[in-house]
Amino acid sequence: MANDTDPFVFPDMPDEAVVAIDRFLEAFYNHFQNHYFAQMHRWYHALDER
Repeated sequence: MANDTDPFVFPDMPDEAVVAIDRFLEAFYNHFQNHYFAQMHRWYHALDER
């Protein structure tokens, strides 16, 4: 498609902002996985059984 654009075009940012966003995303990811671990485990286990 001619209209496909990269959804991950990042602007230039100060080092401090990059580190702050990285820390936030890592903490968010860890909390998300800890909270939804059982559901994700069920989903992937069910896929293996199919």
